[in-house]
Amino acid sequence: MKKELIVTSEDNNQEKLYAWIDENRGKLTFVSKDSGCGCCVSIITVEGEEKIINTIPQEILL
Repeated sequence: MKKELIVTSEDNNQEKLYAWIDENRGKLTFVSKDSGCGCCVSIITVEGEEKIINTIPQEILL
């Protein structure tokens, strides 16, 4: 399993992050609560198989 800390901002399209999590929730072994403010920065830790983690859209990452 691979764990990844995802940090994204409103400008980097938080909606894409939330959509990716929704699409892969059943394949992820862990999804943290958003520890960012949620309005302009999202900070979420996810864990799952490397092949799933590798599908995180790179354009949304800070």
